Amino acid sequence: MQENETFVHLRVHTAFSLLEGAVRISDLAARCVAENMPAVAMTDTMNMFGSMELSQTCAANGLKPLIGCQIGIGVNDDDSFSLKTGGLGTKVSYVVLLAQNHTGYQNLIKLCSLAHLKTEPPDLPHIDIEDLKKNSEGIILLTGGADGLIGQFLQYGKLLKAEKIVKELAEAFSGRLYIELQRHGLEKEQQRPKESFCALRMT
Repeated sequence: MQENETFVHLRVHTAFSLLEGAVRISDLAARCVAENMPAVAMTDTMNMFGSMELSQTCAANGLKPLIGCQIGIGVNDDDSFSLKTGGLGTKVSYVVLLAQNHTGYQNLIKLCSLAHLKTEPPDLPHIDIEDLKKNSEGIILLTGGADGLIGQFLQYGKLLKAEKIVKELAEAFSGRLYIELQRHGLEKEQQRPKESFCALRMT
């Protein structure tokens, strides 16, 4: 990395992501300072419990806090493929949302609340695509990589479904939609990359 380049983590699960993360916010801020990172995002799954602590801790350490959330999207699809399901059988995939401004922060709160209020236990909390599109103002959307909403369809060869969703999201999140490509050495990240991702037409 060149001296004039900076790196910012846009996907971090803290200890507020139950059973998924163990990072304390104070430790996260200290590491960012040590690595000369100017900002850091918090994207816990289905909650924003750490928002205030992150904001206060980052401010005290000269960092810019990026408030976000990893949120579940219910998939209405008759074909069976590997998505997490709750007790009622709703297929749920995940995207990452980042607040761009105060309006985006308010919409994140609304979407998180909707996910819990509209879901009947023991199903996994989630929203639907229409909820997401209606409350998109001020939000940046990351598609979630191989395990995300788009990636899951691509893995199972459902290019037309993936293309349809990408077009809908590109319209709702104009200039604020980012396709995540991840490389962790996992087989699922290597499946059909050329045929799938390169074939998607967003316009």
